[in-house]
Amino acid sequence: MARRDAASVRLLIRNGYNWSARFPAILEAVSALQAHSCLIEGEAVAPLKKIPPAGERGGIVGGPTRGEGQVHRVAPT
Repeated sequence: MARRDAASVRLLIRNGYNWSARFPAILEAVSALQAHSCLIEGEAVAPLKKIPPAGERGGIVGGPTRGEGQVHRVAPT
């Protein structure tokens, strides 16, 4: 969620983690809006740098649940 108020713009994820530094382009875009305050709900998707081999491709789901940067892989259904 992008949260803009009079003092700042922050990109917050589950459990209140601040990921503003990880998505500078989104932070800049929200800062450029002609609004004094706003909440924007959505998701950011970034491609993997390396595509895993076909046998290892499970869906990558979820986000950090107990700390930043955790990735959860699940088997295809």
